[in-house]
Amino acid sequence: MVTDDFGDGVIGATVLVKGTTNGTITDLSGEFTLSGLKPNDIIQVSYIGYRDQEIAYTGQQVIQVILHESVEALDEVVVVGYGSLSKKELSSSIVQVNRSDFQQGAMSNPMEMLQGKVAGLSINFTGELNQEEDDLASALQIRGAASLTASNSPLIIIDGIAGGDYRSLSPQDIESITVLKDAGSAAIYGTRGANGVILITTRRGSGQEGTSRITYDSWFGVNVAKPKPDILTPEEFRQYNRDTDYGASTDWWDLLLRDFSYDVNQYLSLDGTTKNGSYGASVNYRKVTGLDMVTARQEYGGRFSIQQRGLDNWVELTASLNARKVKEDKGEASWGSALTTNPTMPVWDESTGNYYQPTSPTGASNPKSQLDLVDKQGNRNYLLGSAELKVHILKQANQSLNVSLNHSLNYNDYDYYEYNPSTSADSYWNGYTGKAERKNQKWWTNRTELLGNYTLSLEDHDFKIVAGYSYEESNFEELKAVNSNFAFDQTQWNDLGSGTYLNEGKAEMESKKNSSKLIGVFGRINYNWKDLLMASASYRYEGSTKFGPDNKWGSFVAGSVAWEIANMPFMQQVQLVDMLKPRISYGVTGRSDFDPYLSQQNYKAEGNYYMDGRWVTGYAPAVNANPALAWEKAVVTNIGIDFSFWNRLRGSVEYYDRQSRNLLYNYTAPQPPFVHEKILVNVGTIQNQEFEISLDGDILKKLL
Repeated sequence: MVTDDFGDGVIGATVLVKGTTNGTITDLSGEFTLSGLKPNDIIQVSYIGYRDQEIAYTGQQVIQVILHESVEALDEVVVVGYGSLSKKELSSSIVQVNRSDFQQGAMSNPMEMLQGKVAGLSINFTGELNQEEDDLASALQIRGAASLTASNSPLIIIDGIAGGDYRSLSPQDIESITVLKDAGSAAIYGTRGANGVILITTRRGSGQEGTSRITYDSWFGVNVAKPKPDILTPEEFRQYNRDTDYGASTDWWDLLLRDFSYDVNQYLSLDGTTKNGSYGASVNYRKVTGLDMVTARQEYGGRFSIQQRGLDNWVELTASLNARKVKEDKGEASWGSALTTNPTMPVWDESTGNYYQPTSPTGASNPKSQLDLVDKQGNRNYLLGSAELKVHILKQANQSLNVSLNHSLNYNDYDYYEYNPSTSADSYWNGYTGKAERKNQKWWTNRTELLGNYTLSLEDHDFKIVAGYSYEESNFEELKAVNSNFAFDQTQWNDLGSGTYLNEGKAEMESKKNSSKLIGVFGRINYNWKDLLMASASYRYEGSTKFGPDNKWGSFVAGSVAWEIANMPFMQQVQLVDMLKPRISYGVTGRSDFDPYLSQQNYKAEGNYYMDGRWVTGYAPAVNANPALAWEKAVVTNIGIDFSFWNRLRGSVEYYDRQSRNLLYNYTAPQPPFVHEKILVNVGTIQNQEFEISLDGDILKKLL
């Protein structure tokens, strides 16, 4: 009789005497009958979705066979840096979450789909719709913070494009997200991998050749504020004589709160797979309103991708383009002010018909007027595009070689507009009638990479080798203008030149630009022996223009090894263990996410001086230059064990030691010889040591 792990009979299992055509299949009860058996015959039992079993016939009249479900998850393809591996080949701390396992429902950005899915990944978004880039980055950390000055956020890579903004993607376009947690897997990214790496892979094609798929996805969410903190009511405020009694009863919190806050998302896509490639296109619309009366965000996104093979599949061309336009309404709501403002103060000044403006203490404002009167808006444009040409040089049964050339562009621009009218608190306390500001910022990165992949199988030995060259240039530009004292509020920021502060020499104008380059050569080799011993080693030699003359180049090495105990001969009869893989890794990665030119002496305009009958602009050192500036290095040792029992319970236990050396920090500089008070230097070490436990399982796998 043939049964499964639950004791139920397996219908239609194939039962065969090994090396012969003598066989049968099981009936509705899982029972079978075989004739002509001889001592020492080997009976093979197989069924789709279960691991094959072999039983020696020794003359027994009843043969009991238990089939165990196959562990297909171990053959799952996992995206790693510059390539992919099956899960059973991994020897580092790498976690991949696929579309089917994402958190479902409304979310403020795609990273929330990983909430609770990856041990050591901290996702802490405040719920603010229109966060600035720096605030958004700090909300995402892998294994905590380990730098004082440089960024603590992981490197984001979207379809091979490093540094992409995940807010530019529709969550529905994402196929999988892979988290590289240790230096053994992240060191191949050199100076940017110290905080871990997150690889985002988007959808491509419909899967089955000759088919297309149309997907429409829509959801609607309601945003609900937490209960208001318990504060004094106007009556209690008067009772305890906390401050001046203005005679009104005002609930500032409720005045700022929107009656109904919602989030709506519409998504439509078309994907297809042809004989020689695949294609995909999608459009997305999203609108979300904040909890306050003004804040809102409106997004329009589109994506297109294509893959085409030619010359009998010896050449592949892949291209993708992702674009998104965002309109931001930035409310000036201050929830803290709503809690602390005198609740007996009126909202309106009946004598003037305008919002009431408190005259003390200095800088005081009316929370409701600040929200209604101060207009802040932003427009963002995201563009993420790449094109890759891959040529297969060698295709054989036991080895292959291909070379690819990839070029990508990551572009992001931001327009910001702000107007404080003549009736605002800002105008009241600063003595002008209206203040207008316009600002434009642009970031763009061009990247070219040449990559070679070679695979070789020699009986029990499998090798995967990757080598490449990367050239990247990043640029930033900003233009900002501020003027005050306008005759009319209606023109807002659209007539900056009409403010009198320009004629009085008190207007502000600022522009800046910076650029940096990053060049690297890298390689990695993965080795697999009989699915028992897995090992990996990588090396990256990289240079950055951000660092001093003697520290522009650095080496980043990593190695890892794992042993799959479950595949050892002595474990073959232990049916409850599907995977038991101890592993260890070591690697060195770096951090270089800070402003350029800090290692070089540069100058900025510093006031105007009257000399020889004319005004002359003076220049002074912009920073205290540090020609010895070098990147921070993270040296990480990771020891872990992955396990899977009964094809039902899976998890891992890990210990890691991360030492951040040569920490970047702004220290007090002696004056003289230095001009400025602070200087960025490399000094100090931070050490993190932690245990991580990850556990997931299938509580119900079969309904009876």
